[in-house]
Parts: sequence; C-alpha cells; structure tokens
Amino acid sequence: MAVLNRKNSPTSNTAGDTNISKGTLSKRCSETFKAALRIHGGTVSNTVPAAAGLVETLVVKFPQNSLVNTISRKRKLCEKVFPQIYNKKVQEFETSEQNQLRSISVYFAKGVMGKRKYRSVCKTLSMKRSKKKGKKFERLKIMSCKVSKLLPYEKLMACVKSIDIGWIGNVREDFCYDFDEEDKVEGCYRSLTQFLPFMASFYLRVSQENLLWFNNKINTFHVVVGGDGAPFGKDETACSWLVSFLNRGRHILSSNENFLIFGANCSESSLVVQRYVKFLFSEMSDIENKTFQVNGTEVKFTFSEFPNDLKMLAFLAGELSVSATYFSTFANVNTGNCDVVSGTFGPGPTHTWQPWRYNQRVAMAKEVEKLKLKLEKQKGSKVSKRKKVTSLISDKKSRQEFVPLLGQFVDRAHIEPLHPKNNACQQLFRRILYESIGKSALDKSVVHFDQVPSSAPFSRLVNCLQKTAKLPRLAKKVRRWFNETNASGSDFQYRFTGQDSRMFLHNFMLVIDSLKQPADSEKQTFTLHVFAYICLQLRQIVSIVCRVVSIRLQDITQLKGYCSNLFRACCLFTSSISPTIWSIGHIIPAHALEVFNKYQLGLNCVSMEGRESKHMAIGRYSTNTNFSGRWGQIFSHEFVQLVWLRERGFYEEENLQHKQTYIPKRVTNGESCFCGFEIGPQEQKCDYCSHKYMDQIEKSIKLGKLLVDKKLI
Repeated sequence: MAVLNRKNSPTSNTAGDTNISKGTLSKRCSETFKAALRIHGGTVSNTVPAAAGLVETLVVKFPQNSLVNTISRKRKLCEKVFPQIYNKKVQEFETSEQNQLRSISVYFAKGVMGKRKYRSVCKTLSMKRSKKKGKKFERLKIMSCKVSKLLPYEKLMACVKSIDIGWIGNVREDFCYDFDEEDKVEGCYRSLTQFLPFMASFYLRVSQENLLWFNNKINTFHVVVGGDGAPFGKDETACSWLVSFLNRGRHILSSNENFLIFGANCSESSLVVQRYVKFLFSEMSDIENKTFQVNGTEVKFTFSEFPNDLKMLAFLAGELSVSATYFSTFANVNTGNCDVVSGTFGPGPTHTWQPWRYNQRVAMAKEVEKLKLKLEKQKGSKVSKRKKVTSLISDKKSRQEFVPLLGQFVDRAHIEPLHPKNNACQQLFRRILYESIGKSALDKSVVHFDQVPSSAPFSRLVNCLQKTAKLPRLAKKVRRWFNETNASGSDFQYRFTGQDSRMFLHNFMLVIDSLKQPADSEKQTFTLHVFAYICLQLRQIVSIVCRVVSIRLQDITQLKGYCSNLFRACCLFTSSISPTIWSIGHIIPAHALEVFNKYQLGLNCVSMEGRESKHMAIGRYSTNTNFSGRWGQIFSHEFVQLVWLRERGFYEEENLQHKQTYIPKRVTNGESCFCGFEIGPQEQKCDYCSHKYMDQIEKSIKLGKLLVDKKLI
C-alpha cells in the first residue's frame, strides 16, 4: 500500500518540478539517505560512501538530459558546488600552455593588436564594472563560475620574445658597410639556405595534403621570389622581398603564403638592394645544386618564377626604364613597330618580335661598360654622357645597360597579370572619360562639376560610376580632377585597384551606355561600339588569366584569340598602342601557355596579388613596432602569426574563391546579354551586340584591316 501511495504521489512530475510538500520531501530525503548509508556501508560519522554511491547511481542509471534538467534546478549545486570545481580548473587553464597559445593568437589576429588594444580586449572579455564601493572592476561570472582571462600583456610579451624565429641578418651591417653614417639604412633579411628547408619542413608537416607536385617530381619545391616597394619607411621609402611556393596552388594569392626575406628603409633600386640581389643570386645558384634532408626526406628547390612589376623587372634585368624606345623586358619590340596589326611574337626569325636572349644581354652590357669607361676620360656634362649611353643602346636595338643582377634566372621570369589588368582598365576608362567630356561640349564658363548639366554625358557618366557601376572612389576622383583642372592641362590620373578593375569589367556596358545620346552622330555611335568590343575582349582575357588551378588547354587557346582581338581592335580603331596593350596582345598569351605547359596552372600563379596584399599586412605590422629595430619586430610578428601559431593549430584559411570571378552573375545566369547589358524577354543579344557596327568591327579584326568608313574613326 505504501509503495502504491508513493507511485500515486511521486516526488516530481515528468518535467522535474516538485509536487509534494516540504515536509514529505524532507521525510523522503531522510529515508533515501538512511538507505544509502546501509547499502553503501556508510555511517552517520562517515557519509562519504553514501554520497559516492548516490552520485555513481546518478551517473550510471540516469540519462544525461534528465541529469541536466534536474540538477540545473538546484541552486546550491549550480552556484556553490560546481563553481568550486570549475574555478579551480579555470585557474589551472590560465597558467597553461593552451592559454598562452590562445592569448598569442588573439594578439596576432588579422595583424597585431598592440599594447593598449590587447589590454582593453583582455578587460572586456573577463571583467565588468563593479557596483561595490572601492572596487572599479570585478570578474565576469556565469552562475558563479569565472570567465577565463587571457595572459597579462607583460607575460604575453615574455612568451612572444622567447619564440625562436630563426636567423635574421642585419642590412645595416652587411650591405651598408662602406656608407657614410647618415646614409646607412635599417633593415633585416633572411638566408634562403636556412629558411627554405625550414619552410619545406613546415609545409610537409602542416599542409602536405594541400601541396602540388609538378612533372612527377615529388618533394621538389618551386620557389617564387620577388621584390617591390613597401608602404612605409624613411621619407616614405622602403623595399621588401618575399618568397612563396607554387606548390601551394591557388593559396599563393594569399598574403599569408608570402613570407618576408628582406625588408629595409631604402628604395627598390638602391645600392643596398643591388647588393642584396647579388647575395640572393649566389644563394639561389647554390641551393639549386643541392639536395636537403628535411624530416628524413630528400628535398630539392628550384627557383621557378619572379613576379615583379615591370619597373622592378627592368632593374633586375639590368635594363633601361619602361619609357625607353625598346620598352619591353620580354621582347625586342619598340615604339616604332608595336602597332603592326599582323605582327607575331615568338622565338623564331619568322616572327615580328622575339624574346631577348641572355647572351645578347651580356654582350650589350659589355659594350655599354666600354663606352662608360671611355666617357669617364672625356670632358662633358653628366647629361650629355648619359645621352650618349642611351643612344648607343637604342642604336643597337636594345634596352640592356648592365649584366642582369639575377643572371640567367632572368630568362625564367614571366609577366605578372595584376598590373597589366589594372593598367588596361585604367587606360580604357580614360578614353571613355575623354569621350564623355568631348560629347558634352561644355561651355568655358563651366569650371566646377556642379555646373555641368545633368543631361550631359559627362554628368551621366559620373552618376553611373557613383550609383550603378559601384565605383564611388573613381567618381569622386573624376569630380575632383575636373574641379582642379577643368579637364584641360594635366591628364586624368587614377590608379585602378583590383576591386576597381573587377567592378569596371562587371559594369563597363553601363558606363559606356551612359554616354549615349539620341542625337549621336554615326562616328560617336561607332566609337561607343568600339569601346564595348574592346572592354568585352579585356573582360574575357582577365577572366581566364586570373585563374590559378581551374584552367584547361582550350582556355589558353581562347585566351590567345581574345588577346589578338584586343590588340587588333586597338591598332585599327584607336590612335595609339600603349606598352600595356601590346603586352596583353602578345606576351600574356605566350607566357600563359609556357606556365600551363610547365605547371598545368594559370598565369595568375605568378601574379603579385598576394604580394600587394602582403604590403598592406606589413603596414599593419609596422603600426605596432618601435622605430628602432622596426624591421626585426616585423619579421618576428610575421613568423609568429603565419608559422608558429599555424604549426600549433591556430590559423584561419582565407577564402579566395570570390576573387576569381570577373564575369558577372547576370551573364552566367542568362539574365543579360553576353556583354552584360540588358536584353528584352525574347532577345538573345542587346542593341550593341546586334548592331551592324559590331559586325563590321568583328570582320575587320578577323581580316586585320579596316572594313568600315575611315570617317567613323
């Protein structure tokens, strides 16, 4: 009967709420306690066996959700018992190696926090304002359980400074030994002989499954080396050199996969950099002839690519600047024959332009050196002597002045696609801008952009950039330029970024259409169609060139066609050919094929995209360094963030997928014409692509000669 009564009046309902009176509950607890003492061998003076037995019963006989539901209702357990256990573990964790790693990871998250910000974050995460008198802050608690604290800043810095970042050389001591004291520069550098085997070991341990091996040569690392100006330094001048590995595939576009090997407060073509490059050349020559033992594995290194902008590449190749008569590091093209419509580039004598050969470079450099020695003994100004040197080089149909600093490694260099892409977009936009101003026929009294009529093509163009084409920075620059120059005098100057180029190539048809007027002449209408055709070809070129792994041989074949179309269109329908357009028309398809045959990768694997991003990272590192010893601290910050933490599991992969999209979704989804302009419900082509002028342009380019009235050009 007693058992039946208990079943009819259980201690709690199914939700865990108590249903009986306090007296009955107390009586049942006493009965349970006495029974536990008898069952588990406890006594009134020794209740531990009973407690242990009850707890063991709870753990073994009851499901976890029932335990959570029941125990969470008991305030004494939650706020008195469990906090004593948890807070002890928190105290142990705060002094553990795991908390050291966590604290260092927080400090180096997306850059370097700095002292003030780190202390502020520490306080925000674990402390709150206290309401008690005489106490400003108190520990954050959840159910009386303390929130764990990060390491104090002083202890954090002690941990960071104890990290071994490897050997770092001093630029001031090793490359400025004969300079006057005021001319010496601060900087640091790494020895590739030590650093490359270390990085090979790092990748084999951390990212082995994500490494690519080329031509069935396992454990052969293809090294990529290049230098450029850094975003800070003495008189805003600095230079850095970076190393990365083609074996990382598309990840090479990430700043996190490009590592500092040289950084100094000097210009990129200074004597300090020349000496460093000579040191680098000797190291590269030795390394390629050696085999290294790494983690019990034989590893080799080959220096495959040298991604540099054309200015730096000319410096490394010992050449004149890109403004010389022979303007290309890659071919013997000059300003007089760069607009040959049917011209071709290749190694054979049947081609219009051929690549420079290394023995030609050396022979020319020796002739220049002889002339310089002769001129030293003659009287005359430096300007006249320099003119004689450049005249000799030009007369010899060359651009070579010195023996290449990189030696024969210079022959391995390929054009990097980032700068040609941005420069081409910049040049095409400038043509569109000038056309809009010309069509607007603005009165001389219009000296400010606000005075430009809203119906004028120039005003509509800027409005399109601001609102539709998603290029607000460019629109702002155009307005400022017009206000300062009234569109006369200095040319419009704006350096396109990768984001600007992407938005321009997504929306170029909207930009071009903003110039359209009902009263346009045939010549003005034809000009808009030329712009549309050239921009479309550039978009297709960039969409192929800016791939790393998703590339096929048929894509390279298509690329060659698009490049040829772009070059011929500029030759036939524009007033001049720039070095950028010539390089896109001939060097990019040739080098894309070479790179594909060597690595089965796209030309973007030699892009400076990751390196330009790295310069921004270097700038962030520098904001939290002391001026004295800045470069050493930058090297330390980089190593800890990108290598040391990553080895220990604290690393966030960058998502690079969005950076490869240059064809807008409205085109791939079939919502617009292939050029990106709007179409009607039943239409296959827009008004531009179906116009008779577009057909005439395509036929002229296919045959390489004008098939349109010359009055239209």
